[in-house]
Amino acid sequence: MMHADLYPINFHKLTILTLKEAAKMLKICPATLQRLAKKRLIPSNKVGRSWRFAKEYLQQYLREPYQKAIISKFKRENMGP
Repeated sequence: MMHADLYPINFHKLTILTLKEAAKMLKICPATLQRLAKKRLIPSNKVGRSWRFAKEYLQQYLREPYQKAIISKFKRENMGP
């Protein structure tokens, strides 16, 4: 689950995307992105009846698995027996 406190907030620098724009950026179907947003599996906000996504938070969301893999590999390689 995504939590707003995990991401640094600088509202003046956020680029806000619509559902279609965010789906295009992520290269997924808008309906898939909407499902992820409804389940709170991806950083998003609903404004009225429309979903909005901060581009910077989506970029961080995409980087997280790679960062976790790098940290895990580092720990495995540097932990003594």
